[in-house]
Amino acid sequence: TSANAEMAALDADVGALLGSAGKVALAMLRFDSAAKRYLLALKGADKNGEIRFELIRTYLAAGAAALNDNKTAAPLLAQAQEQFLKWKAARSPDNIEIDNMQMFMYRIQYRQALAFDGAEAALGFSDAEIAIIDKVMVSASQNTNNLAHKLSALMNSSLDLLDNKRAKEALIRLDRAIVVADQLTKLDAENVNFAGSNARLYTHYGRALLALGQLGEARKAFQKSVTLWHFADAVDVLPYMRRQQGEANFLLAKVYAEEKDVMNARKEARSFLQFAEKYPDIVNKIPASQWVDDAKLIV
Repeated sequence: TSANAEMAALDADVGALLGSAGKVALAMLRFDSAAKRYLLALKGADKNGEIRFELIRTYLAAGAAALNDNKTAAPLLAQAQEQFLKWKAARSPDNIEIDNMQMFMYRIQYRQALAFDGAEAALGFSDAEIAIIDKVMVSASQNTNNLAHKLSALMNSSLDLLDNKRAKEALIRLDRAIVVADQLTKLDAENVNFAGSNARLYTHYGRALLALGQLGEARKAFQKSVTLWHFADAVDVLPYMRRQQGEANFLLAKVYAEEKDVMNARKEARSFLQFAEKYPDIVNKIPASQWVDDAKLIV
């Protein structure tokens, strides 16, 4: 039992490393090996909660890797659910690990549903995760990890709604997300990820308002996003965040142009083009390269 569990843990760790390096096929082989070893270990220790816990995590990690490779995770999620129910039955109902594992499962199930079952099914898993987070936070209202997960769930689900032309519903979720983002930035004002999420929220908010034809309100949202993104001028941020910063600037120029405010449209378009010159690697692919072309037309 001990040897199989130790070898399984090694396989799972290597699988995670391979998955993060984009070597999904090799990662899946390691995850499969890990799961088989954990199952062998459980044959001699069926009540060992720690081993079953790691088996669930392995199935979920494998599911995430499969989804990263645009493949279904349905069989892996079914196996994870089966083991989760056995593991849960042996725990006290108020064990916090149950909630944490359930939240992790909902995150992967959300991705699976979004990829293969549609936005409505995905929203159900997002809401289920948020409900657990809210329950947990009754006794831990300032837990930044849970707040960050809640913010992510609200932001992702609002984008799903936007993509499905449900802008009014998206705004409701974005309003809730703004409250969470404010909490996070107050709890950890130096956290670059929290600051970036806060700035990004207002870009999404502006997009939703734009979809509803509210140009003036959309402009205000994009202006706030651009202002909030200024924190990134003085720090190194990941490329995806830098691209988001540029997008806010471009969308502000675009909405000014739609409002026929030529002077401000050109001003913001020039600002974005200066940004593009400073960070050429950020804007060399679609859709960012198209923003450059459109900004040149505005100027």
